[in-house]
Amino acid sequence: MSPADMQQRLEEISRDRGIAYGRVHELFASERQYGLEVASRFHGYLALSDAFKSFFLETTEVLNSTTKPRVATPLSEFHAVFMPRLVHALSILLIYVQNSSI
Repeated sequence: MSPADMQQRLEEISRDRGIAYGRVHELFASERQYGLEVASRFHGYLALSDAFKSFFLETTEVLNSTTKPRVATPLSEFHAVFMPRLVHALSILLIYVQNSSI
């Protein structure tokens, strides 16, 4: 069976009310509706969360650019992985806080 035949066969067996993959479209519509509801309900929270993230990243950047020139000893090889790990830890924390407040 060729890929075109397989695709045709999948479309035929997945028709709902004459529309190929019709049931999936209902799922997409529900996801869109839920997304709009969440965005309208948590708009203030999202603004506060995004402002905090921006503040965190800007503060860390300023701290690094101010502190690093003052360090006389060679930096550890682990310094380069510190910032990405710190940002990752913050993102995990924010996801946890966001999920626990819903």
